[in-house]
Amino acid sequence: MILQIHESIGHPLELDRILGDERNYAGGSFVSLAMFGSYRYGSESLNVSFEPGLAGEFACYGFDDEGQPAERVELIRDGILLRPLGGARSQHRAGGLSGVSNARAGGWNRPAIDRMANLNIAPGDSSFESLLAGIEDGVYMATNRSWSIDDSRNKFQFGCEWGQLI
Repeated sequence: MILQIHESIGHPLELDRILGDERNYAGGSFVSLAMFGSYRYGSESLNVSFEPGLAGEFACYGFDDEGQPAERVELIRDGILLRPLGGARSQHRAGGLSGVSNARAGGWNRPAIDRMANLNIAPGDSSFESLLAGIEDGVYMATNRSWSIDDSRNKFQFGCEWGQLI
């Protein structure tokens, strides 16, 4: 699940990627600056936060490498895209669009770039059975074994060990 969130939410929301910085290196994003505040990224049940200060998660820090304090920020609320994953420099380049404290450098001699950290999907109050009951035509996949994403972080392919038509 962590990898799915990383690929389908994290990379597309990295502001430097949206601004075109990584297009020739690691791909771009289908997300545009105009989408923030109005674009439906998922169902009304989808709430995603950025929490770099959350102890015990993979990427925990108090300040990013531009000196911005780590804070919890909602990226997607009720399925609507609110903010990108972009540090102070990228926010300035995007015309002052509010981002997050996620500029990180790989070392003292590398520039800080926008990178996701600790993306979390809020738990809902529906049971697994009620989620499945709302699907009229779909595939339930268990034990995911392969996935890939296109270079604009938009189209996904999945493979699994077991699947069932819904």
